[in-house]
Amino acid sequence: MAQHTRIFLFGDQTYDFVPKLRELLPVKDNPILTVFLDQAHYVVRAQMILSLPPKEHKAARTANLSQMLQKYSDGELNPAFQTALACICQLGCFIRQFGEFGKPYPRPEDTYVLGLCTGSLAAAAVSSCCSLSELLPAAVRTVLMAFRLGLCVVDMRNRMEPPSRDISQEWSIVVSDLEPKAASNAIDEFCQAEIIPETMQPWITATAAKATTISGPPSVLRRMMESSGFAGFKSRSIPIFVPSHTCHLFTIDDVKAILETTSSNDWTGYTAKIPVISSANGKLAWVGSFRALMERALSDCLLEPLRWDKIEEEFPQLLQSRGTDHIIIHPIATNAEKALAISIKK
Repeated sequence: MAQHTRIFLFGDQTYDFVPKLRELLPVKDNPILTVFLDQAHYVVRAQMILSLPPKEHKAARTANLSQMLQKYSDGELNPAFQTALACICQLGCFIRQFGEFGKPYPRPEDTYVLGLCTGSLAAAAVSSCCSLSELLPAAVRTVLMAFRLGLCVVDMRNRMEPPSRDISQEWSIVVSDLEPKAASNAIDEFCQAEIIPETMQPWITATAAKATTISGPPSVLRRMMESSGFAGFKSRSIPIFVPSHTCHLFTIDDVKAILETTSSNDWTGYTAKIPVISSANGKLAWVGSFRALMERALSDCLLEPLRWDKIEEEFPQLLQSRGTDHIIIHPIATNAEKALAISIKK
């Protein structure tokens, strides 16, 4: 393996992708990017018509991606569009970067890809290709998977706690200096004291060295943060507006339902090439095909907490075991590259 290695880090939905996606829209010197953006808008619009109630999909109609992004920015679209648009931004940024003349597609022998939460979908697509022309149809299909994932979690949100103007709509809170075990105990104490039904109980969605992310219905989260178990801890809401990362709400059947709406022929010919690091355990995701990678990515988004602490522990060990003495981090729609760089240098 080459001594100089790089990793492409695809971010999650806490990143404000709108400015970067706006930068991509007027680009005219990258034909593959132009086709990708047009086709991505088309598949989202087509799925929208099939999946949303008539009144909602009529209100969400757009003639192009620029209009769709503007409606999203104006708060006129539900969070399923956030998932799709974030995915479009990530894959669009990658295509723009490697659409420059003379810039070769990343090679499996000296490259890794890592996606955080929904970024794992884009990572799966990039991993399964060896050129931009091969990536184009896979990227469009990935955007469709991202939108279907968004529709799945929005449906769960609406069944648990539909949006209300009376309270904040964020479904996730980051609590600083609270270890996962202590957070779990505090959640359990709160739920028992307040007699919270099992399906409405908060859960841990992400863990890092100095913070734990807790998710749940906004009204329940607000009460929980006022309870004694969380007194004295600093916290902040993050822009996550749907439930995710929990097997007490989602099952593998949800993952299969998202995948089964795509013909098996559409997955044919794509094999896993660039090594993928799982955001659920920080280890290599050993799977053989694009479909298997996508199933793993969807499972990580719906069923497993994001383990940033494991990424910081396992990935540096992998690099060390392979004799890598220098790594270049390529962030794609994320601000997490500094934390990853620090963990590698330890």
